[in-house]
Amino acid sequence: MPTQILAAVLLITVTGICRPTLADPVESQPVLTYETVCEPLSYNGLYLRHQLELPITLNMTSTSDFTLIDIDTKVDSALMALHHHKMRITVQPAFQPQLAALVFICPTFYRCQQLKESVASNPETVWRSIQFSFSAQIDNKIVRYKNLRTVNLPSIACDPGQWVVFQRRVDDSLSFAQDWDAYVNGFGSPGSNYWMGLDQLFKTTVTSANRDSPRTSRCRLRIEIEDFNGETYMGEYRMFQVLDPKQNYRLKVGNAVPDSDLTSWARVHNEMQFSTYDRKHDRQAGTSCSHQHGYGGWWYESCHHMNLNGAYLTDRNITNSSADSKFYASVLHRSSYRPVKRTLMMLNYLLLLILLPFGRARSKAHGTGRQTAPAFPRKFSTATQFSKTAAGSGLGPQRRQRC
Repeated sequence: MPTQILAAVLLITVTGICRPTLADPVESQPVLTYETVCEPLSYNGLYLRHQLELPITLNMTSTSDFTLIDIDTKVDSALMALHHHKMRITVQPAFQPQLAALVFICPTFYRCQQLKESVASNPETVWRSIQFSFSAQIDNKIVRYKNLRTVNLPSIACDPGQWVVFQRRVDDSLSFAQDWDAYVNGFGSPGSNYWMGLDQLFKTTVTSANRDSPRTSRCRLRIEIEDFNGETYMGEYRMFQVLDPKQNYRLKVGNAVPDSDLTSWARVHNEMQFSTYDRKHDRQAGTSCSHQHGYGGWWYESCHHMNLNGAYLTDRNITNSSADSKFYASVLHRSSYRPVKRTLMMLNYLLLLILLPFGRARSKAHGTGRQTAPAFPRKFSTATQFSKTAAGSGLGPQRRQRC
């Protein structure tokens, strides 16, 4: 046999053996499942937009040995019209071979907040409006599946006992000198500098009135602070609630638990209404507290023992003992104002406290952020731990997610 013909036969044979071939769907059928997510919002650095991400798991009925090659979506135009025509919907394979994520790229952070509330309260709309098609390699064959829906509805929910971040500061890359509307709707990125929004805080902490009793909240508040000297301060409070817009999102905060570093601020700021540079609700006569303290929004009295949303200190010559320190984001501790470098404000549900007396059960201070009972570490060991204290940073408006 001529050499050229022999080489061609060998090439065809080898190619037929080693190269996957496109085939009709085999007996194994796909199962797509939405995974429950606590905080679906994040910032997409590629698109420079905020996004809402719903994780999806892919499985096969008769085999676990497959590799996802590509996945795409078919979206009902009514869903786009319902939210915003500039919203982009895509689906992305994850690093794990059987995971993907449905991603909504939002034109604004506020649109992402609205979408999160919509998914949480009416998940059937998303389920009905989106179909998936994907290709997978199964038993050395490429199989294509089209127009599939998940076997369940998308779910946004946080476990009881999980700390949820609603305020975070890590550096000076984002100004907190925002107006009233921004503080109501929220701004920033949950993984970095972040403010959840007063409207969301109200919806999260609201509770039903019991007969003639006033409203009370079963939320617990926790604050963690690090100053520029590396010192850390922590406070935990037995009750936390943000009231409705008619009361200008008045703050209600309970007594500090034992061993809290930060105690005086709760007495001073409790029952205060929220103020911004364009809405003055503080008790100081004349000049607005927000104007005096970096134009940030806060529950000022006249003016503060703690202000975590003030101007971020950039002049390192200003120290804890400086008279100017309180005009920056700072906290009063041992008779002096300490400018803050990093902050966390978190809320937690007290469902499990009904079963466990306070102080009895404590879990690890850091890690996933999921805790079976409130924990109160005395010191951070590293700055890295500080940023990992809590994983979640937001809630939808469902009743089961409220405090």
